[in-house]
Amino acid sequence: MRSGSVDEINLYSPYIRSLIRRKTVASLTTILSSHLNNLQYEDLPPESVEKAKDLLLDYLGYTIYGSDENPARILRKTFTDLGGPKESIVLGHNLRLPSVNAAFLNGSAGHMAELDDSHRGTQSHVGDSVLAAALAIAEKQSSDGKELLTAITCGYEMAIRVGLAGMPSHYTKGWHPSGSINTFGAAMAAGKLLNHTDEQATQTVAIAGGQVAGNFAHLGERAMMKDFNPGRAASNGVLAALLGKNNFTGGTNAIENPKGFLALYSDTHNIEELTTDLNGPRKILEVAHKPFPGCRHLHSSRDALIDILKSEIGKSNLTLDDVEQVTARIYEIGADYVDDPEPWAKGKGIYGPSFSAQFNLALVLQEGEKGLWELFNPEYSLEKVNESKLQEMMGKINIVHDQELMKDFPDKIGAEVTLTTNEGSFKRRVDLPKGEPENPITKDELHGKFTVLTTARGFSNKQSAEVIQAITNLDTLENTNDLTNMLIPEH
Repeated sequence: MRSGSVDEINLYSPYIRSLIRRKTVASLTTILSSHLNNLQYEDLPPESVEKAKDLLLDYLGYTIYGSDENPARILRKTFTDLGGPKESIVLGHNLRLPSVNAAFLNGSAGHMAELDDSHRGTQSHVGDSVLAAALAIAEKQSSDGKELLTAITCGYEMAIRVGLAGMPSHYTKGWHPSGSINTFGAAMAAGKLLNHTDEQATQTVAIAGGQVAGNFAHLGERAMMKDFNPGRAASNGVLAALLGKNNFTGGTNAIENPKGFLALYSDTHNIEELTTDLNGPRKILEVAHKPFPGCRHLHSSRDALIDILKSEIGKSNLTLDDVEQVTARIYEIGADYVDDPEPWAKGKGIYGPSFSAQFNLALVLQEGEKGLWELFNPEYSLEKVNESKLQEMMGKINIVHDQELMKDFPDKIGAEVTLTTNEGSFKRRVDLPKGEPENPITKDELHGKFTVLTTARGFSNKQSAEVIQAITNLDTLENTNDLTNMLIPEH
Protein backbone atom coordinates (compact mmCIF):
# COMPACT_ATOMS: atom_id res chain seq x y z
CA MET A 1 0.00 0.00 0.00
CA ARG A 2 1.33 3.48 -0.84
CA SER A 3 0.89 6.56 1.27
CA GLY A 4 -1.53 9.02 -0.29
CA SER A 5 -3.21 12.33 0.46
CA VAL A 6 -4.15 13.35 3.99
CA ASP A 7 -7.82 12.62 3.21
CA GLU A 8 -6.96 9.15 1.96
CA ILE A 9 -4.82 8.39 4.99
CA ASN A 10 -7.53 9.54 7.40
CA LEU A 11 -9.87 6.85 6.06
CA TYR A 12 -7.77 4.28 7.90
CA SER A 13 -7.45 3.39 11.56
CA PRO A 14 -4.73 5.00 13.75
CA TYR A 15 -2.80 1.72 13.55
CA ILE A 16 -2.76 1.80 9.74
CA ARG A 17 -1.99 5.51 9.64
CA SER A 18 1.05 4.89 11.83
CA LEU A 19 2.26 2.21 9.40
CA ILE A 20 1.78 4.55 6.44
CA ARG A 21 3.67 7.38 8.08
CA ARG A 22 6.51 4.97 8.90
CA LYS A 23 6.39 3.92 5.22
CA THR A 24 5.69 0.37 6.32
CA VAL A 25 3.69 -1.77 3.93
CA ALA A 26 0.40 -2.85 5.53
CA SER A 27 -1.19 -6.07 4.29
CA LEU A 28 -4.74 -6.12 2.98
CA THR A 29 -5.63 -8.45 5.86
CA THR A 30 -4.30 -5.85 8.30
CA ILE A 31 -6.10 -2.95 6.62
CA LEU A 32 -9.47 -4.68 6.65
CA SER A 33 -9.11 -6.15 10.14
CA SER A 34 -7.97 -2.98 11.82
CA HIS A 35 -10.55 -0.86 10.00
CA LEU A 36 -13.41 -3.01 11.25
CA ASN A 37 -11.83 -3.31 14.68
CA ASN A 38 -11.92 0.47 15.07
CA LEU A 39 -15.53 0.99 14.05
CA GLN A 40 -17.87 2.07 16.83
CA TYR A 41 -21.65 1.99 17.00
CA GLU A 42 -21.79 5.68 16.08
CA ASP A 43 -19.96 4.89 12.81
CA LEU A 44 -22.64 2.48 11.59
CA PRO A 45 -25.18 3.65 8.99
CA PRO A 46 -28.68 3.58 10.53
CA GLU A 47 -29.88 1.21 7.82
CA SER A 48 -27.10 -1.25 8.69
CA VAL A 49 -28.13 -1.16 12.35
CA GLU A 50 -31.75 -1.84 11.41
CA LYS A 51 -30.70 -4.71 9.16
CA ALA A 52 -28.57 -6.21 11.95
CA LYS A 53 -31.65 -6.20 14.20
CA ASP A 54 -33.75 -7.90 11.52
CA LEU A 55 -31.11 -10.55 10.88
CA LEU A 56 -30.68 -11.26 14.59
CA LEU A 57 -34.43 -11.65 15.12
CA ASP A 58 -34.71 -13.91 12.09
CA TYR A 59 -31.73 -15.96 13.28
CA LEU A 60 -33.14 -16.44 16.76
CA GLY A 61 -36.42 -17.69 15.32
CA TYR A 62 -35.05 -20.21 12.86
CA THR A 63 -32.32 -21.40 15.24
CA ILE A 64 -34.74 -21.99 18.11
CA TYR A 65 -36.93 -23.84 15.63
CA GLY A 66 -34.04 -25.96 14.34
CA SER A 67 -32.65 -26.67 17.80
CA ASP A 68 -34.63 -29.86 18.29
CA GLU A 69 -33.87 -31.50 14.95
CA ASN A 70 -32.09 -34.84 15.19
CA PRO A 71 -28.59 -33.50 14.27
CA ALA A 72 -29.02 -30.79 16.95
CA ARG A 73 -29.94 -33.41 19.54
CA ILE A 74 -26.79 -35.39 18.71
CA LEU A 75 -24.60 -32.29 18.98
CA ARG A 76 -26.30 -31.19 22.20
CA LYS A 77 -25.71 -34.56 23.88
CA THR A 78 -22.09 -34.60 22.75
CA PHE A 79 -21.29 -31.12 24.02
CA THR A 80 -23.28 -31.57 27.22
CA ASP A 81 -21.26 -34.69 27.96
CA LEU A 82 -18.06 -32.68 27.49
CA GLY A 83 -19.16 -30.28 30.24
CA GLY A 84 -17.37 -27.05 31.07
CA PRO A 85 -18.35 -23.60 32.34
CA LYS A 86 -21.91 -22.39 31.70
CA GLU A 87 -21.07 -19.28 29.72
CA SER A 88 -23.49 -19.04 26.79
CA ILE A 89 -27.04 -20.17 26.03
CA VAL A 90 -27.98 -23.05 23.76
CA LEU A 91 -30.91 -21.53 21.89
CA GLY A 92 -34.23 -23.27 22.36
CA HIS A 93 -33.19 -24.90 25.63
CA ASN A 94 -32.60 -24.09 29.28
CA LEU A 95 -28.92 -24.94 28.89
CA ARG A 96 -25.64 -23.07 28.88
CA LEU A 97 -22.26 -24.34 27.70
CA PRO A 98 -18.75 -22.96 27.16
CA SER A 99 -18.93 -20.20 24.57
CA VAL A 100 -16.90 -22.17 22.02
CA ASN A 101 -19.36 -25.09 22.18
CA ALA A 102 -22.53 -22.99 22.43
CA ALA A 103 -21.45 -21.18 19.26
CA PHE A 104 -20.96 -24.53 17.55
CA LEU A 105 -24.40 -25.80 18.55
CA ASN A 106 -26.24 -22.58 17.68
CA GLY A 107 -24.36 -22.16 14.41
CA SER A 108 -25.35 -25.67 13.35
CA ALA A 109 -28.97 -25.41 14.53
CA GLY A 110 -29.38 -22.23 12.50
CA HIS A 111 -28.78 -24.17 9.30
CA MET A 112 -31.03 -27.14 10.07
CA ALA A 113 -34.48 -25.85 9.16
CA GLU A 114 -33.36 -24.31 5.82
CA LEU A 115 -34.80 -20.97 6.91
CA ASP A 116 -31.52 -19.09 7.37
CA ASP A 117 -30.36 -15.86 5.78
CA SER A 118 -28.56 -15.94 2.45
CA HIS A 119 -26.02 -13.77 0.65
CA ARG A 120 -26.09 -14.53 -3.05
CA GLY A 121 -22.75 -12.88 -3.88
CA THR A 122 -20.90 -15.32 -1.64
CA GLN A 123 -23.51 -18.12 -1.55
CA SER A 124 -23.18 -18.18 2.22
CA HIS A 125 -25.62 -18.25 5.10
CA VAL A 126 -23.48 -15.75 6.97
CA GLY A 127 -25.65 -15.28 10.04
CA ASP A 128 -25.53 -18.92 11.09
CA SER A 129 -21.92 -18.46 12.19
CA VAL A 130 -21.52 -14.72 12.75
CA LEU A 131 -24.61 -14.40 14.92
CA ALA A 132 -23.85 -17.60 16.84
CA ALA A 133 -20.35 -16.36 17.65
CA ALA A 134 -21.47 -12.83 18.49
CA LEU A 135 -24.26 -14.00 20.80
CA ALA A 136 -21.99 -16.47 22.61
CA ILE A 137 -19.30 -13.90 23.38
CA ALA A 138 -21.74 -11.05 24.06
CA GLU A 139 -23.37 -13.16 26.75
CA LYS A 140 -20.01 -14.24 28.18
CA GLN A 141 -18.81 -10.63 28.30
CA SER A 142 -22.17 -9.12 29.37
CA SER A 143 -21.92 -6.80 26.36
CA ASP A 144 -24.57 -4.16 25.77
CA GLY A 145 -26.87 -3.95 22.76
CA LYS A 146 -24.82 -1.37 20.86
CA GLU A 147 -21.69 -3.48 21.22
CA LEU A 148 -23.57 -6.54 19.98
CA LEU A 149 -24.99 -4.69 16.95
CA THR A 150 -21.54 -3.32 16.07
CA ALA A 151 -19.98 -6.77 16.30
CA ILE A 152 -22.71 -8.29 14.13
CA THR A 153 -22.37 -5.65 11.43
CA CYS A 154 -18.58 -5.94 11.32
CA GLY A 155 -18.74 -9.73 11.29
CA TYR A 156 -20.98 -9.71 8.23
CA GLU A 157 -18.71 -7.17 6.57
CA MET A 158 -15.62 -9.33 7.09
CA ALA A 159 -17.19 -12.60 5.92
CA ILE A 160 -18.80 -11.07 2.83
CA ARG A 161 -15.70 -9.16 1.73
CA VAL A 162 -13.49 -12.25 2.05
CA GLY A 163 -16.09 -14.34 0.23
CA LEU A 164 -16.47 -11.90 -2.65
CA ALA A 165 -12.69 -11.83 -3.05
CA GLY A 166 -12.75 -15.55 -3.86
CA MET A 167 -16.02 -15.93 -5.77
CA PRO A 168 -17.28 -17.62 -7.81
CA SER A 169 -14.39 -20.09 -7.98
CA HIS A 170 -14.41 -20.77 -4.25
CA TYR A 171 -17.98 -22.04 -4.53
CA THR A 172 -17.71 -23.87 -7.83
CA LYS A 173 -14.65 -25.79 -6.57
CA GLY A 174 -16.89 -27.37 -3.93
CA TRP A 175 -16.19 -25.37 -0.80
CA HIS A 176 -19.16 -24.70 1.49
CA PRO A 177 -18.95 -20.93 2.15
CA SER A 178 -21.10 -21.22 5.27
CA GLY A 179 -18.28 -23.30 6.73
CA SER A 180 -15.34 -21.48 5.16
CA ILE A 181 -15.68 -17.71 4.82
CA ASN A 182 -17.99 -17.56 7.83
CA THR A 183 -14.98 -18.41 9.99
CA PHE A 184 -13.50 -14.99 9.26
CA GLY A 185 -16.75 -13.19 10.07
CA ALA A 186 -17.30 -15.12 13.29
CA ALA A 187 -13.76 -14.31 14.41
CA MET A 188 -14.22 -10.60 13.69
CA ALA A 189 -17.55 -10.43 15.54
CA ALA A 190 -16.19 -12.26 18.58
CA GLY A 191 -13.01 -10.17 18.61
CA LYS A 192 -14.97 -6.91 18.57
CA LEU A 193 -16.76 -8.00 21.74
CA LEU A 194 -13.45 -8.95 23.38
CA ASN A 195 -12.11 -5.42 22.73
CA HIS A 196 -9.13 -6.49 20.65
CA THR A 197 -6.28 -4.18 19.82
CA ASP A 198 -5.65 -3.77 16.08
CA GLU A 199 -2.75 -6.19 16.26
CA GLN A 200 -4.90 -8.76 18.07
CA ALA A 201 -7.66 -8.31 15.49
CA THR A 202 -5.27 -8.98 12.60
CA GLN A 203 -3.81 -12.03 14.31
CA THR A 204 -7.31 -13.34 15.08
CA VAL A 205 -8.30 -13.15 11.42
CA ALA A 206 -5.11 -15.05 10.57
CA ILE A 207 -5.88 -17.73 13.18
CA ALA A 208 -9.34 -18.02 11.66
CA GLY A 209 -7.77 -18.41 8.21
CA GLY A 210 -5.76 -21.37 9.45
CA GLN A 211 -8.97 -23.19 10.44
CA VAL A 212 -11.06 -22.70 7.28
CA ALA A 213 -12.89 -25.86 6.22
CA GLY A 214 -16.22 -27.18 5.00
CA ASN A 215 -16.96 -28.76 1.61
CA PHE A 216 -19.97 -30.18 -0.22
CA ALA A 217 -18.93 -33.84 -0.26
CA HIS A 218 -21.94 -34.53 1.97
CA LEU A 219 -24.51 -33.19 -0.45
CA GLY A 220 -25.30 -36.21 -2.58
CA GLU A 221 -26.14 -38.27 0.50
CA ARG A 222 -27.88 -35.36 2.26
CA ALA A 223 -25.68 -35.99 5.31
CA MET A 224 -25.60 -34.02 8.57
CA MET A 225 -22.25 -32.43 7.71
CA LYS A 226 -24.20 -29.71 5.92
CA ASP A 227 -25.24 -28.39 9.33
CA PHE A 228 -21.92 -29.17 11.00
CA ASN A 229 -20.03 -26.74 8.76
CA PRO A 230 -21.48 -23.36 9.89
CA GLY A 231 -21.36 -24.53 13.49
CA ARG A 232 -17.69 -25.38 13.21
CA ALA A 233 -17.08 -21.97 11.57
CA ALA A 234 -18.76 -20.22 14.50
CA SER A 235 -16.78 -22.21 17.05
CA ASN A 236 -13.50 -21.73 15.21
CA GLY A 237 -14.16 -18.01 15.06
CA VAL A 238 -14.75 -17.82 18.80
CA LEU A 239 -11.61 -19.87 19.47
CA ALA A 240 -9.57 -17.64 17.17
CA ALA A 241 -10.79 -14.51 18.98
CA LEU A 242 -10.05 -15.96 22.43
CA LEU A 243 -6.56 -16.96 21.32
CA GLY A 244 -6.00 -13.57 19.73
CA LYS A 245 -7.00 -11.83 22.95
CA ASN A 246 -4.21 -13.74 24.68
CA ASN A 247 -1.75 -12.64 21.98
CA PHE A 248 -1.48 -15.91 20.09
CA THR A 249 -0.20 -15.11 16.60
CA GLY A 250 -1.23 -16.31 13.16
CA GLY A 251 0.46 -13.84 10.79
CA THR A 252 -0.50 -10.55 9.21
CA ASN A 253 -1.49 -11.42 5.63
CA ALA A 254 -3.40 -14.69 5.94
CA ILE A 255 -6.06 -13.78 3.36
CA GLU A 256 -3.85 -12.67 0.46
CA ASN A 257 -0.64 -14.58 1.30
CA PRO A 258 0.63 -16.71 -1.64
CA LYS A 259 0.05 -19.72 0.59
CA GLY A 260 -3.01 -18.28 2.29
CA PHE A 261 -6.78 -18.41 1.95
CA LEU A 262 -7.39 -16.96 -1.50
CA ALA A 263 -4.48 -18.76 -3.14
CA LEU A 264 -5.47 -22.16 -1.78
CA TYR A 265 -9.27 -21.96 -1.79
CA SER A 266 -10.02 -20.19 -5.07
CA ASP A 267 -8.68 -20.16 -8.63
CA THR A 268 -9.83 -16.62 -9.44
CA HIS A 269 -9.42 -13.64 -7.16
CA ASN A 270 -11.18 -10.29 -6.79
CA ILE A 271 -8.63 -8.94 -4.34
CA GLU A 272 -10.04 -5.41 -4.52
CA GLU A 273 -13.16 -6.59 -2.69
CA LEU A 274 -11.20 -6.70 0.56
CA THR A 275 -10.62 -2.97 0.88
CA THR A 276 -12.62 -1.10 -1.77
CA ASP A 277 -15.01 1.51 -0.33
CA LEU A 278 -14.45 0.84 3.35
CA ASN A 279 -16.86 3.60 4.30
CA GLY A 280 -19.86 1.88 5.83
CA PRO A 281 -20.08 -0.95 6.68
CA ARG A 282 -22.93 -1.76 4.27
CA LYS A 283 -22.34 -5.33 3.08
CA ILE A 284 -24.93 -6.51 5.59
CA LEU A 285 -27.58 -4.77 3.48
CA GLU A 286 -26.98 -7.34 0.70
CA VAL A 287 -28.28 -10.23 2.81
CA ALA A 288 -31.63 -11.92 2.07
CA HIS A 289 -34.28 -13.47 4.31
CA LYS A 290 -36.09 -16.69 3.37
CA PRO A 291 -39.88 -16.37 3.56
CA PHE A 292 -40.34 -20.18 3.42
CA PRO A 293 -38.15 -23.22 4.18
CA GLY A 294 -35.96 -24.83 1.54
CA CYS A 295 -32.56 -24.51 -0.11
CA ARG A 296 -32.22 -21.01 -1.59
CA HIS A 297 -31.59 -22.52 -5.05
CA LEU A 298 -35.26 -23.60 -5.02
CA HIS A 299 -36.87 -20.28 -4.34
CA SER A 300 -36.87 -18.64 -7.78
CA SER A 301 -38.56 -21.63 -9.44
CA ARG A 302 -41.16 -21.86 -6.67
CA ASP A 303 -41.91 -18.14 -6.94
CA ALA A 304 -42.26 -18.40 -10.72
CA LEU A 305 -44.70 -21.30 -10.49
CA ILE A 306 -46.76 -19.59 -7.79
CA ASP A 307 -46.98 -16.50 -9.99
CA ILE A 308 -48.24 -18.59 -12.92
CA LEU A 309 -50.91 -20.20 -10.75
CA LYS A 310 -52.07 -16.85 -9.39
CA SER A 311 -51.91 -14.67 -12.48
CA GLU A 312 -52.40 -17.06 -15.41
CA ILE A 313 -54.34 -20.06 -14.14
CA GLY A 314 -56.45 -18.18 -11.61
CA LYS A 315 -56.50 -21.06 -9.15
CA SER A 316 -54.21 -22.09 -6.32
CA ASN A 317 -53.89 -25.80 -7.03
CA LEU A 318 -54.02 -28.30 -9.88
CA THR A 319 -54.75 -32.02 -10.15
CA LEU A 320 -52.72 -34.69 -11.91
CA ASP A 321 -55.16 -34.59 -14.79
CA ASP A 322 -54.64 -30.82 -15.22
CA VAL A 323 -50.86 -30.99 -15.59
CA GLU A 324 -49.05 -32.32 -18.65
CA GLN A 325 -45.52 -31.12 -17.82
CA VAL A 326 -43.52 -28.58 -15.87
CA THR A 327 -40.07 -27.54 -17.10
CA ALA A 328 -37.96 -25.56 -14.65
CA ARG A 329 -34.79 -24.06 -16.05
CA ILE A 330 -32.51 -23.28 -13.10
CA TYR A 331 -29.02 -21.73 -13.25
CA GLU A 332 -26.66 -24.66 -13.64
CA ILE A 333 -24.94 -24.83 -10.28
CA GLY A 334 -28.23 -24.30 -8.46
CA ALA A 335 -29.83 -27.14 -10.40
CA ASP A 336 -26.87 -29.35 -9.51
CA TYR A 337 -27.86 -29.00 -5.86
CA VAL A 338 -31.65 -29.34 -6.12
CA ASP A 339 -32.31 -31.71 -9.02
CA ASP A 340 -33.43 -34.68 -6.92
CA PRO A 341 -36.26 -36.82 -8.31
CA GLU A 342 -36.17 -39.25 -5.37
CA PRO A 343 -36.14 -37.16 -2.17
CA TRP A 344 -37.85 -39.99 -0.27
CA ALA A 345 -34.82 -42.29 -0.66
CA LYS A 346 -33.57 -43.97 2.50
CA GLY A 347 -31.27 -41.91 4.68
CA LYS A 348 -32.14 -38.48 3.27
CA GLY A 349 -34.64 -37.60 5.99
CA ILE A 350 -35.79 -33.99 6.03
CA TYR A 351 -32.88 -33.00 3.78
CA GLY A 352 -34.59 -34.86 0.90
CA PRO A 353 -37.66 -32.63 0.53
CA SER A 354 -35.72 -29.53 1.60
CA PHE A 355 -33.35 -29.90 -1.36
CA SER A 356 -35.59 -31.35 -4.07
CA ALA A 357 -36.91 -28.99 -6.74
CA GLN A 358 -39.21 -31.75 -7.96
CA PHE A 359 -40.81 -32.15 -4.54
CA ASN A 360 -41.22 -28.42 -3.99
CA LEU A 361 -42.71 -27.70 -7.41
CA ALA A 362 -45.07 -30.67 -7.16
CA LEU A 363 -46.18 -29.42 -3.75
CA VAL A 364 -46.89 -25.96 -5.18
CA LEU A 365 -48.92 -27.54 -7.99
CA GLN A 366 -51.01 -29.50 -5.52
CA GLU A 367 -51.33 -27.03 -2.67
CA GLY A 368 -50.35 -23.61 -3.99
CA GLU A 369 -48.53 -21.18 -1.71
CA LYS A 370 -50.39 -22.73 1.23
CA GLY A 371 -48.22 -25.81 0.80
CA LEU A 372 -45.09 -23.75 1.48
CA TRP A 373 -46.51 -22.67 4.84
CA GLU A 374 -46.95 -26.34 5.69
CA LEU A 375 -43.21 -26.86 5.15
CA PHE A 376 -42.61 -25.15 8.50
CA ASN A 377 -43.65 -28.52 9.93
CA PRO A 378 -40.93 -31.13 9.15
CA GLU A 379 -43.35 -33.97 9.87
CA TYR A 380 -45.58 -32.67 7.08
CA SER A 381 -42.69 -32.73 4.61
CA LEU A 382 -41.67 -36.26 5.58
CA GLU A 383 -45.25 -37.48 5.24
CA LYS A 384 -45.94 -35.60 2.02
CA VAL A 385 -42.77 -36.75 0.25
CA ASN A 386 -43.96 -40.36 0.56
CA GLU A 387 -47.46 -39.65 -0.77
CA SER A 388 -48.11 -41.55 -4.01
CA LYS A 389 -50.05 -38.76 -5.73
CA LEU A 390 -47.31 -36.23 -5.03
CA GLN A 391 -44.66 -38.62 -6.30
CA GLU A 392 -46.70 -39.07 -9.47
CA MET A 393 -46.87 -35.29 -9.87
CA MET A 394 -43.10 -35.11 -9.39
CA GLY A 395 -42.74 -37.40 -12.38
CA LYS A 396 -44.17 -34.64 -14.58
CA ILE A 397 -41.45 -32.16 -13.58
CA ASN A 398 -38.31 -31.70 -15.66
CA ILE A 399 -35.31 -29.80 -14.28
CA VAL A 400 -32.94 -28.19 -16.79
CA HIS A 401 -29.41 -27.25 -15.69
CA ASP A 402 -29.33 -23.97 -17.58
CA GLN A 403 -25.98 -22.57 -18.72
CA GLU A 404 -27.47 -19.30 -19.99
CA LEU A 405 -28.96 -18.46 -16.60
CA MET A 406 -25.63 -19.45 -15.08
CA LYS A 407 -23.96 -16.53 -16.89
CA ASP A 408 -25.74 -14.13 -14.51
CA PHE A 409 -24.79 -16.07 -11.35
CA PRO A 410 -24.32 -14.97 -8.58
CA ASP A 411 -25.69 -11.50 -9.34
CA LYS A 412 -28.93 -13.26 -10.19
CA ILE A 413 -30.21 -16.65 -9.05
CA GLY A 414 -32.76 -17.10 -11.77
CA ALA A 415 -35.24 -19.72 -12.88
CA GLU A 416 -37.63 -19.92 -15.83
CA VAL A 417 -40.65 -22.16 -15.36
CA THR A 418 -42.97 -23.36 -18.11
CA LEU A 419 -46.22 -25.01 -17.02
CA THR A 420 -48.07 -26.99 -19.70
CA THR A 421 -51.66 -27.88 -18.86
CA ASN A 422 -54.60 -29.20 -20.83
CA GLU A 423 -55.54 -25.56 -21.38
CA GLY A 424 -52.19 -24.31 -22.69
CA SER A 425 -48.64 -23.37 -21.74
CA PHE A 426 -47.60 -20.58 -19.38
CA LYS A 427 -44.10 -19.25 -18.72
CA ARG A 428 -42.58 -17.09 -16.01
CA ARG A 429 -39.00 -16.08 -15.11
CA VAL A 430 -37.83 -14.95 -11.69
CA ASP A 431 -34.25 -13.69 -11.23
CA LEU A 432 -34.47 -12.55 -7.61
CA PRO A 433 -36.88 -14.46 -5.37
CA LYS A 434 -38.86 -13.04 -2.48
CA GLY A 435 -36.61 -12.06 0.40
CA GLU A 436 -33.73 -10.63 -1.62
CA PRO A 437 -32.92 -6.97 -0.84
CA GLU A 438 -34.41 -5.97 -4.21
CA ASN A 439 -37.56 -8.00 -3.45
CA PRO A 440 -37.75 -7.77 0.33
CA ILE A 441 -40.06 -9.29 2.89
CA THR A 442 -41.87 -6.81 5.14
CA LYS A 443 -41.41 -6.26 8.86
CA ASP A 444 -44.79 -7.83 9.46
CA GLU A 445 -43.76 -10.91 7.47
CA LEU A 446 -40.50 -11.16 9.38
CA HIS A 447 -42.25 -10.84 12.74
CA GLY A 448 -44.87 -13.36 11.64
CA LYS A 449 -42.17 -15.84 10.66
CA PHE A 450 -40.47 -15.43 14.05
CA THR A 451 -43.74 -15.98 15.90
CA VAL A 452 -44.65 -19.08 13.90
CA LEU A 453 -41.22 -20.62 14.54
CA THR A 454 -40.91 -19.82 18.24
CA THR A 455 -44.46 -20.74 19.21
CA ALA A 456 -43.83 -24.12 17.58
CA ARG A 457 -40.99 -24.59 20.09
CA GLY A 458 -42.69 -23.73 23.36
CA PHE A 459 -42.88 -19.94 23.31
CA SER A 460 -46.18 -18.24 24.08
CA ASN A 461 -47.39 -15.47 21.77
CA LYS A 462 -46.64 -13.03 24.58
CA GLN A 463 -43.07 -14.28 24.97
CA SER A 464 -42.46 -14.08 21.22
CA ALA A 465 -43.82 -10.52 21.14
CA GLU A 466 -41.54 -9.54 24.03
CA VAL A 467 -38.48 -10.83 22.18
CA ILE A 468 -39.50 -8.90 19.05
CA GLN A 469 -39.78 -5.75 21.14
CA ALA A 470 -36.41 -6.39 22.79
CA ILE A 471 -34.68 -6.73 19.42
CA THR A 472 -36.46 -3.62 18.12
CA ASN A 473 -34.94 -1.70 21.06
CA LEU A 474 -31.65 -3.57 21.12
CA ASP A 475 -29.58 -0.40 21.01
CA THR A 476 -30.90 0.47 24.49
CA LEU A 477 -30.13 -2.97 26.00
CA GLU A 478 -27.63 -2.75 28.86
CA ASN A 479 -26.69 -6.42 29.12
CA THR A 480 -27.03 -9.20 26.53
CA ASN A 481 -27.88 -11.61 29.34
CA ASP A 482 -31.21 -9.81 29.71
CA LEU A 483 -31.96 -10.84 26.12
CA THR A 484 -30.71 -14.41 26.34
CA ASN A 485 -32.73 -14.99 29.51
CA MET A 486 -35.83 -14.26 27.41
CA LEU A 487 -34.95 -17.00 24.92
CA ILE A 488 -35.71 -20.03 27.11
CA PRO A 489 -39.05 -21.57 26.04
CA GLU A 490 -41.82 -21.33 28.61
CA HIS A 491 -43.10 -24.83 27.81
